[in-house]
Amino acid sequence: MTMRFMDGGGVMGAMLRAHPWTATPLGASAQWPAQLKTLVGVMLNAPQPMFVVWGPGQCMLYNDTYAEILGGHHPALGQPFLEVWYEIRDDVEPIMARAYAGEPIYMDDIELMMQRHGHAEETHFSFFYAPVRGDHGEVLGVFCACNEITREVLAKREHAAELDRLRDMFALSPSFVAVLRGPEHRFDLTNAAYLKLIGHRDVIGLPVRAALPELEGQGFHELLDRVYRSGEAHSGRAVSVKLIPQVGAEPQERMLDFVYQPMRGADGRVNGIFVEGVDVTEVFIQAQDLRESDEKFRSFSRLAPNHMWTSRANGHLDWFNDQTLRYSGVDIEALVGDGWARLLHPDDVARAASTWSTALHSGANYEMEFRIRRADGVYRWHLVRALPVRNARGDIVRWVGTNTDIEDQHADRDQLREINATLERRADERTRERERMWSSSPDLIAMIDPQGIFLDVNPGWTSALGWDREQIVGKRIDGFIHSEDQVNAQDALARATVGVLPTFECRVLHADGSHRIVAWTAAPDERAIFAFGRDITADRERALALAMAEEQLRQAQKMEAIGQLTGGIAHDFNNMLASIYGSIQLMQRKLAAGGQDGFEKLLDRASASAQRAAALTQRLLAFARRQALETRRVDVCALIDSLEDLMTRTLGPRIALQVRRAEDQWPARIDSAQLENALINLVINARDAMPAGGQLTIEVSNHRFDSPHAASQAELAPGEYVTVSVCDNGAGMSSTVIKRAFEPFYTTKPIGQGTGLGLSMVYGFVKQAGGHARIHSELGRGTTITLFLPRDVSQDGAETAPAAPRAPKDGAHAGGSILVVEDEASVREVIITVLADLGYVYAEASDAEVALALLDSRAHFDLLISDVGLPGMNGRQLAEIAIGKRPGLKVLFVTGYVDQAVAQNGLLGNNMQMITKPFVIDDLAHRIRAMLRGETVSPAS
Repeated sequence: MTMRFMDGGGVMGAMLRAHPWTATPLGASAQWPAQLKTLVGVMLNAPQPMFVVWGPGQCMLYNDTYAEILGGHHPALGQPFLEVWYEIRDDVEPIMARAYAGEPIYMDDIELMMQRHGHAEETHFSFFYAPVRGDHGEVLGVFCACNEITREVLAKREHAAELDRLRDMFALSPSFVAVLRGPEHRFDLTNAAYLKLIGHRDVIGLPVRAALPELEGQGFHELLDRVYRSGEAHSGRAVSVKLIPQVGAEPQERMLDFVYQPMRGADGRVNGIFVEGVDVTEVFIQAQDLRESDEKFRSFSRLAPNHMWTSRANGHLDWFNDQTLRYSGVDIEALVGDGWARLLHPDDVARAASTWSTALHSGANYEMEFRIRRADGVYRWHLVRALPVRNARGDIVRWVGTNTDIEDQHADRDQLREINATLERRADERTRERERMWSSSPDLIAMIDPQGIFLDVNPGWTSALGWDREQIVGKRIDGFIHSEDQVNAQDALARATVGVLPTFECRVLHADGSHRIVAWTAAPDERAIFAFGRDITADRERALALAMAEEQLRQAQKMEAIGQLTGGIAHDFNNMLASIYGSIQLMQRKLAAGGQDGFEKLLDRASASAQRAAALTQRLLAFARRQALETRRVDVCALIDSLEDLMTRTLGPRIALQVRRAEDQWPARIDSAQLENALINLVINARDAMPAGGQLTIEVSNHRFDSPHAASQAELAPGEYVTVSVCDNGAGMSSTVIKRAFEPFYTTKPIGQGTGLGLSMVYGFVKQAGGHARIHSELGRGTTITLFLPRDVSQDGAETAPAAPRAPKDGAHAGGSILVVEDEASVREVIITVLADLGYVYAEASDAEVALALLDSRAHFDLLISDVGLPGMNGRQLAEIAIGKRPGLKVLFVTGYVDQAVAQNGLLGNNMQMITKPFVIDDLAHRIRAMLRGETVSPAS
């Protein structure tokens, strides 16, 4: 009788209905419990694999889809479950026992090794075991709904293995590789080369903008967005990018070849970007024209620039990338297994195979070089590396390898070996040359240990000093060095020991007992110090004789210059005295004859001669640096402009003159007449240095020395200066000439063409004014002489000249009592005559002693006029005592010279003035009147 709960069910429904259940522990199906009937009805009509295990005997009932899972174990209706699945009994018996104990059990993946098709196979299932209870809660059986997921599990495993293989290839790849996911371009994968490129920063999971902020503004974010949106790959060659090489560092520019390759999901949409590239910075710098292959900008397997391959654990090669296939020109079937050996150079096969076999047995990394045939038949050297891939237990499961073309490097090594061989040959030749030099050199060569003991000497010691080798080797250097030179010799030895290369001279003992002067150089070696000496005794004697001859010549030139100078001075003074004396004699004759006709002309002639004599003494004082300077505010640029025509005529047509001025040029405090003379002197010297013509530049500028150190380097006091530089492009001076250029009587011109006084007078004038002169010159490149003139810091305004002196009218009583102290009677007489003519009351004294007696008297004095160079007590000392006796007394010094700018350096105090001899009577009158009135005038006139 057909049971309704067994209706349907396909093949298994029919088999259930026809099965002799009475012969089983389940008995007649009509007597089955309601729970079993219900489960059978559900199972037969369900599309999912299901089975029921019932009763203590665990009899099986199942549907059509589960019959497919049983495979060769079908049919198994009514059979015990554990006997049907005998091969997996150890795996499922504990699970079934737990279910019969009332525990529902779910597993999403259980791995079982089944033999349902006559052989062992790995299978995977997800299932749910539900205990079926009776009316009293007892477990009657187990209901199971399951799915076989073997195919999915194995597919995932293969996918994971493929990912592992790709990661291994990434790690081995010399290219940098990264995988970015999603529209934010989050890092999903990076290899070691990429991490090195970005400074080993932890970027996994971060968007590119957050991980690499320095890319902002360089266009890469926008480029990634465009590739992601369009789905179109982008490649770049030698693209500049600024990356931070390590945390805290500044971005550095690198040059990259790279490709952005869009990655698509199962739906065909872009879900990420594959980034691959090479840092070509060094290659780009060394050779920008290196060709980069476009092939490395395709898919990953085609992008890799190297040959890449994998092998099973036993060494059976089973995969090659496209680059390998393109290089070899054969398909992959020809290379798998041991086929790769066909590409090797015949001379390299045995060595490569042996090394590969050793790596397979030892598990060590595989690395060697051999030649691989290219598709065109050319063999090229490659560096071949392979790493073992191990599982969690440490067993080698695969090998991943790369081949890198090193043909060029190999050729370089061959070339380097050839170069080394050449260098060795040259070294041998130089060694032989050194041996020849050692034996044949007339100079002294010695090997000395750090303790100063001779290890060896060359034959030059015998020829130069008369010592045999045996008399020197093993002895200390002290025994051969003059006692006064031993400290220097020991110091040189010590410096040579630490790597300093000294040069020094010392006197070395000759075998005949004399000493010879030897110039030494020393150089350290690994074992000893090599000393090289040359006998310069004869050179020194010649140099000494030459120096003495030069000094004698210089003295002769100096005496010649002094003779010319004194002769010229005597001649000029004789002319002036002849004019003065002649005029006086003519006036005496006219007076004797009772007439005065022509007196005015004779007086003018005598006065002019006296003024010329005064000017001559001022020039002599300038040479001696003892003249009184008439310093005032001077516009240096205006002064040069006034001299420009004269300078141009002096230089002649073959020398171009250029004047450069600074903006806002400061005024100087200087004697304008002396500055004119100095500039003309420098211009004439420059002209003589450029006989073939050239360029002369006069440059005026401002200069400030704020620190004492800077000022001391320029030999000036800190302050502000106007600089005047006279630059020529003539013959120039040597360092020796520069050192002596300012010396009096020193000249490089032939005898009779120069006195050696010009630059000395310029230097003396500038130093006396509180400035400095400096020379910069190079032989053949010209000379620059710079004058540092003190800046005038008075109120800004036009250059001022002293007010014209005004004498009181004849017979006018100026008012005032004056004491005149002068040891020269004729000068004293002139002064008191002037005072008398001016109407002043005066007293006179020939020395300080008489003057002090007058000052101790009751006589009233408003002004003291005193010579500086009085016999005994000088004028300055007298003035101090006089002011002590009579506070407020004014003092006017009269002197024929000023000792080192005495007007500004201690002689003049408050209420003191000075006038130099010879003086103009009107100047003297003006000075006296101004001082008595309390007016301020130039301190030196």
